[in-house]
Amino acid sequence: MIRFTLAHIKHNYVLMVWPALVILFVIAAAIWGTIEPKGAYDFELLFGNHFPLDSAQTGLHMMSFVVLNLMIGLPIHLAENLKKERAAIILTKPISRIEFFLGDIAAVFIIMLIYAAISIVAIATYTMLFAGIMPVSLILAMLCYPLLAFMYYATINLVLMISRSSLMAVFLVFIIGPLSSILFMADKTFPAFGIQSELIIQIGDMLGYVIPSAGAVTILYSFLLKGASDLSLIADAFTLKMMVQLFTSALPFLGLSYYLFRRKEF
Repeated sequence: MIRFTLAHIKHNYVLMVWPALVILFVIAAAIWGTIEPKGAYDFELLFGNHFPLDSAQTGLHMMSFVVLNLMIGLPIHLAENLKKERAAIILTKPISRIEFFLGDIAAVFIIMLIYAAISIVAIATYTMLFAGIMPVSLILAMLCYPLLAFMYYATINLVLMISRSSLMAVFLVFIIGPLSSILFMADKTFPAFGIQSELIIQIGDMLGYVIPSAGAVTILYSFLLKGASDLSLIADAFTLKMMVQLFTSALPFLGLSYYLFRRKEF
């Protein structure tokens, strides 16, 4: 099933735009840009006399594009999965629904790892050849992209199981990032909004463990980018709360999605 989904998703040209544009960016930087090292792990990239970018700014721009790419590409893939014609054909083969469900998750995650690896190799090759540095913090941050895709996958999958609306899925993904960031730091964000009740703050904190925490991924991403100036800052990102939310917060949405998938008739 994983092999089948890999063969299918590689034709999702929207998702393929992500690594393709990273490669085009590197080619453009090599031709028209100049890059200078800033310390052992950071750089400054300049196009002409305009648009200076250090590694953190480069990472933030890349994250914005990856988010947009996932918001468009994943609903297309998952909507295809739920078309009666395609699902019925797959499920008539000796494939159980759990194999179909888990195989798709694994295949999407593998594709995201491949696309992240292509992006990392492109960026690392460029900085090594033209600046003589390895942007460790940026490379570590880029490894967050598959985790972000996993959070969005869980959200989009559940919305499409319930409503079959790609537009609704995109809308929910659009708000899930800021919302999960607020819940991840409920002890700080709630008082900033004037909410002082300890009970409400604790409820908000608990909700952060059952809603796919795209916010935790983006917070980790920003911590890793800060490591360009001081690698010791990277260790500060890997708290117990961060690790738990990264690897468990999507499970309730996925579990509910599978329950609805089992009940769905094709």
